[in-house]
Amino acid sequence: MRKLLTMVLCGLLISACAVANNGYSTPALWKVSDADNSVYLLGSFHALQKSDYPLSPAVNAAFSDAEVLMFEISPEEMLSPELGLSMQKAARIPGGKALSDIIPQAQWLQVQAWLKANPNISAPLIAQSKPWFVALVISQIEMQKLGFTGEQGLDRYFMTEADKNGKPTRGLEAAASQVQLFDGMPDEVQRQFLAESLKPVSEMTSELTAMHTAWRKGDAATLEKLTVKQMRRDYPSLYRSINVDRNRAWIPQIRQFLDHERSDDALVVVGSLHLLGSDGLVQGLKAQGLRVERLN
Repeated sequence: MRKLLTMVLCGLLISACAVANNGYSTPALWKVSDADNSVYLLGSFHALQKSDYPLSPAVNAAFSDAEVLMFEISPEEMLSPELGLSMQKAARIPGGKALSDIIPQAQWLQVQAWLKANPNISAPLIAQSKPWFVALVISQIEMQKLGFTGEQGLDRYFMTEADKNGKPTRGLEAAASQVQLFDGMPDEVQRQFLAESLKPVSEMTSELTAMHTAWRKGDAATLEKLTVKQMRRDYPSLYRSINVDRNRAWIPQIRQFLDHERSDDALVVVGSLHLLGSDGLVQGLKAQGLRVERLN
């Protein structure tokens, strides 16, 4: 389940300081083309360190070539204060109940211990929130302690670069749909999700290191093994909702861009999970007869 926590955070939204060849990160990058324009597919990690930059020349060239950038959700929604408020609203436990009423007592004691060690976190908010939300808060705080933040994530980096360069941006889905992915988790999965977030960060280190190193090197085969194959085998229902269903909804949007745009190229920046394996965007677009080539 620790693996599930890592895969969910990397697929939607790591500790290692591995340095890729020549001192820059080389995340996996593909180019999908039709007769008159192209879409670049770039695998993201949503929380990174300053040391993960600069990026490879191929990635920078793809950004320079693209007239439009696409993300899982638009920068306007991603950076809006309303997103956090909507997450808190969805996470609030209904019926006047509290977190202590819906999780085992031993787990509630662990949450209390974590709050004591992190006094800057609102204890009343945690006490009134569903396990999935508490798990996200705990995980993100612990990742920040290691220097990994959403502000340094690849998505945020390219949102900033697009704004600096006056390039338009789009979202492949609404922010509300991502909130619903978490809020729609079965109760048992939510409790497991929380249990994993409460384990010592040291237990996460080896898995995060392997995934982060593979991402920096553009090692798609290793990333697929660590994410797609294990999640599909161990959590098939969650894998379908987080990965397969969303990919199927995104492919027509990407295909429409290729079909309708005469000259503009696009850079699509989404979690690496969405690009890999037989259910990934790369294979999905290739199956439609489009030219697909690996660049990085």
